[in-house]
Amino acid sequence: MRVMYKEKYGLNTMAATNGGKGKEVNSDYRDVREKLRTVNSKKQQNQIYDSEKIKLSVENKGLKGNIKELKQQLHDQRKQYDTLLADFNEEKKAKNRLSVRHENTILDFTKTSTDQTLKDENSRLHEELNSLTIENAGLHKEVDRVRTSLSKIAGERMTDGNPYITDLSDPQRPQKLSEKFNSLYDNSWTDAYEIINNEDMDEKMTCGKLIDIFKSCWDFCCEVAKMQLSDLHNILLSLEGKESKEGKKVKNDFPVQNSKIIKETRRLFAEQFIPTLCESYWQRQKDTGLVEDLQPYVDKCIELCWYSAISDPPLVYAFEANKNVDDFRGYTKSGDEIDYVVWPSMYLHEYGPLLYKGVVQYKMTDKHEDKPEPQKTVEDDVTDKPDVKPELQEKSEDHATDKIDSKPELEEQTADQMTEKLDGKPKLQEKPENHMEGKTLEPQEKTENPETHKTEDKPELQEKTEENVEKN
Repeated sequence: MRVMYKEKYGLNTMAATNGGKGKEVNSDYRDVREKLRTVNSKKQQNQIYDSEKIKLSVENKGLKGNIKELKQQLHDQRKQYDTLLADFNEEKKAKNRLSVRHENTILDFTKTSTDQTLKDENSRLHEELNSLTIENAGLHKEVDRVRTSLSKIAGERMTDGNPYITDLSDPQRPQKLSEKFNSLYDNSWTDAYEIINNEDMDEKMTCGKLIDIFKSCWDFCCEVAKMQLSDLHNILLSLEGKESKEGKKVKNDFPVQNSKIIKETRRLFAEQFIPTLCESYWQRQKDTGLVEDLQPYVDKCIELCWYSAISDPPLVYAFEANKNVDDFRGYTKSGDEIDYVVWPSMYLHEYGPLLYKGVVQYKMTDKHEDKPEPQKTVEDDVTDKPDVKPELQEKSEDHATDKIDSKPELEEQTADQMTEKLDGKPKLQEKPENHMEGKTLEPQEKTENPETHKTEDKPELQEKTEENVEKN
């Protein structure tokens, strides 16, 4: 350090003597002094580290000695534990042997004393088993009987009032009644129409009177059916002692099975009851001016309405087409606005599916378009006849077509179907749809030969109608 100081001091002297170089020498001197301080600080730290290292090595030696002693102690304890465990296992084995011997001794003693008791108990149990076997066989028979009875009751409850489960052997089931409804409209209704249709009544009045008769029959049968069922319930309850006075209301908790039996009994006697029902209806209507010539039609209506009313559940007829237009088909006209109902629609039950479409007459809508007037034919001479019913010709189409060539009057009746005009075109008359048999509409068109001016009755496809009219 002294040498360095002397050198530095010499340098300072030289710097002082050198004049302008003194500032640089002073700066170097300060740097050297800083470095010396740093070196001294590091030396002091190294000395501290060395002393700490010596202390730690001494402590490490002491800890190693302690670890060695602890390992020796652990070894001795493990050896002692193994010895104690071996002694415990030996004692446990000895105890188990003694326990087994004790149990065997007790079993031998008990076996000897209970052999006779077990034999007696075995005999008693055999006798009880035989008795239980016999009782079990009887219970099995009872279970089978109850199961059969419950199955029958469940089946009756399932089918009672369920219109979708029908007896195919029943000639008055809903499907058959819909066929009778179709036959009533096609046959009896047609005959009744011819009877009451005259100069004093137009088509609308005639159809209205016929549907009013059917509605009157339906209301009458519903009323009688309700009264009859109530009377039968009252009679049976009175016989059973549940009701002793006449005029009491039937309880709503009448057993389902008994109610079904009553309804079935009423259906069995329906055929014998219908003549009485018809006679009662005619007695009610004797002051209403109902024509006796309509008796076949009325009796058919009564018969159909009675079977419909006593069905379980009853069938339903709709006499208005305001809310269910799709359940009705056109009569002799087509359009968008309904004029009147010709025949009601038939449903399986209230809010149920449709069985048979009703018939409505539409109002004709006039369209003002410039169309060429068709040539006047025999059709125009027949339009003034109010007593001709176009639909009657369509319903008996097969019968009429066999006689078209030989009877001109049938041609005139067919021509009357063409008198209704829209936009100057002859309107095709559609054949009423047979709802039950799935028949399609069969329009007829009256075609004219412009050269010979002769008319023929000829069935045409509906899509060719406009072409034929344009050619004319």
